Amino acid sequence: MKKKKTLIKVARIDKIFQSEEIFKDLIFTVPEHTFLAVLGSSGTGKSTLLNILQGLDQPTHGSVEYYMPKSEIQFVFQDYTLFPWLTCLENLVEPLMLIKNLPKPAAEKKARVLLSEVGLKKKYDLFPHELSGGMKQRVAIARALAMEPKILLMDEPFGALDAHIKQELHELVLKLFDKYKMSIVFVTHDVDEAIMLADRVYTLNPSIANFHIPLTVDFQRPRSRDLWYSEKFQSYKAQIIKNYKQ
Repeated sequence: MKKKKTLIKVARIDKIFQSEEIFKDLIFTVPEHTFLAVLGSSGTGKSTLLNILQGLDQPTHGSVEYYMPKSEIQFVFQDYTLFPWLTCLENLVEPLMLIKNLPKPAAEKKARVLLSEVGLKKKYDLFPHELSGGMKQRVAIARALAMEPKILLMDEPFGALDAHIKQELHELVLKLFDKYKMSIVFVTHDVDEAIMLADRVYTLNPSIANFHIPLTVDFQRPRSRDLWYSEKFQSYKAQIIKNYKQ
């Protein structure tokens, strides 16, 4: 199997905020077309790590090396960050025109294709306040895809959604991951979610303020919900929960 190219290399980074050590001595890489989950409870530095990866924040010590343009990193947040005065379609068209320099007809065509791909074919002209939480997150994902990212950073994007909608969005993200061959760094506090989605699961444990050696999840893709009931899935879950307790 061909070795995957490294897109980001994190070399022994520490983060200290107001004299408090958030995390220490983190080492990991983001390879091309790899799904990484960062798992941990509140306050362990998961969101801070994503901010550092995108360059919105800097580590106190250590370095982050990029082997790709930072402009090819996109962020999907839990709170959607849509422009409330724009329709679903316009939330994609505006950045396509401003950032990708597409003429309006081409931007609208691409926006319609992406919104259809995330299941919003008949919602083009609705405003964010007219959408459910799951629909808003679909728009946010489509907008990120419009920028053609090599890496998608996702900060607990489904944490506020109910179980049924979350399952639908898991299936959507897995489909898009396979189609677009991007890498995803997905922050969550949900152990089942991390195992279901990721190739590697990193655990941030506040008691030691550091990553554990990542758990490699070797389920084949495409994945289905049936994996939840397998013995291997439960074994992975037991290993991760053990890390929490160390």
